[in-house]
Amino acid sequence: MRLAYNHAKPVIFGHYSLQGQARMTDHRWLCLDYSVAKGGHLAAYQWDGEMDLDPAKIVYVS
Repeated sequence: MRLAYNHAKPVIFGHYSLQGQARMTDHRWLCLDYSVAKGGHLAAYQWDGEMDLDPAKIVYVS
């Protein structure tokens, strides 16, 4: 399932558990939940106020 989001401001969210390495699928919304409690990654985004999210600003720790 893909969520639709057509607003100007970016949204960063969690509690939608993903697997693998943190990655973006859209320039306006980003899930940072990579199941750290289940052996996944702790992920974060280094936001500087940009309207289009930059995949190079995703950081994570295994």
